[in-house]
Amino acid sequence: MLLTMPSGIKTKGKQLMKPKAFIASSVEGLRYAYAIQENLEYDAEYTVWSQGVFTPSAYPIDDLLDELNQSDFGIFVFSPDDVVTMRKEESKAIRDNVVLEIGLFIGRLGRKRNFMLQPNDVNDLHIPTDLTGLTPIKFDRNRSDANIVAGMGVACNKIREALLKLGSLSETVEKVVSELDPKCVQFMASYGQHEFFSAPRTEEVTSALIHSFDQAVQRLISLKILRFELSGDGAKYAYHWTELGKMVLEKYSFDTPPAEDVTTEASEIADKNDLGLSKEAEHILAEAVRDKNGTLMMVGTMHGLVVQTNGRNFTEGADRKTEAFWKAAVEELYKHAFLEDRAGKHEVFQVTANGFKAGELLSLPKDNQTSQSEEEQAD
Repeated sequence: MLLTMPSGIKTKGKQLMKPKAFIASSVEGLRYAYAIQENLEYDAEYTVWSQGVFTPSAYPIDDLLDELNQSDFGIFVFSPDDVVTMRKEESKAIRDNVVLEIGLFIGRLGRKRNFMLQPNDVNDLHIPTDLTGLTPIKFDRNRSDANIVAGMGVACNKIREALLKLGSLSETVEKVVSELDPKCVQFMASYGQHEFFSAPRTEEVTSALIHSFDQAVQRLISLKILRFELSGDGAKYAYHWTELGKMVLEKYSFDTPPAEDVTTEASEIADKNDLGLSKEAEHILAEAVRDKNGTLMMVGTMHGLVVQTNGRNFTEGADRKTEAFWKAAVEELYKHAFLEDRAGKHEVFQVTANGFKAGELLSLPKDNQTSQSEEEQAD
């Protein structure tokens, strides 16, 4: 299926349509690796580790990483080549280099794109605890006719089915890229060179650009290109590229699209009555637009709910009923798109462009404001 790429995106180099798979084994297990390659030769491009992967003039780890970056799948033969002694008991074990290779491949490609094969007559094979729970596919190495290729048939068919279902990473990446909108393209162009980064501050850019940033973040998180977590330098808002995001950035370059395609302008709001907000929601928004970062926090603590912005805690000393009013007000602002969930946890919110526009109509003296919950308490 031919996908249409958004404007501002260019392909880096040639995109391979046929999946590539790397087959790893020990020297003693090479005959099994070649049998796998023979069984699956029509389904993908397979490279056994002995077939030109490692060059004499380079470090083996560098060659391995180069192969990893070109691979869609990893296949690992767990043959009993070593003996280890643990707690005075001997058991058969796989070679350390095979363990290293599968660790690198799982970290890069994910668990579902890597396959482990083990002889069906070996029951005491020691596998590192980090790989516990990953069940190797069994193969028959002791056929009466000594036909290793046939003995690998059942195991290879299971791999074939998974391979056809998952497809190449190039296809996965291409599909994700085709779903990017101009805001996401602009975001990738601006932040693609950074390992992690924080949200822009409202005093540094316009509220409309803040809103565009928020929209791009939410879209990229939903596409599993971006994830949210604390950064090494303790930044308040930190976003990191996922492995899929890194693959997108490796395969495609991004140019900044025209500003008019990226910036979301706030809708025109002529009158306060057009908002249709409760008094609690109006009070929160009026306070939030005064906050220098335009942020609002709503978190549950052992002492109750905290709804806070611009240094004001709306729920301080409140009972559960009053807290419920303020929580509903935050949800109300979120549903009106006056607030956006910056971290995806529904705890820290950012005022949107429309929120700033609406908040300008609500910036009234605090002394003249009385919420519904406060009125009920007074009664």
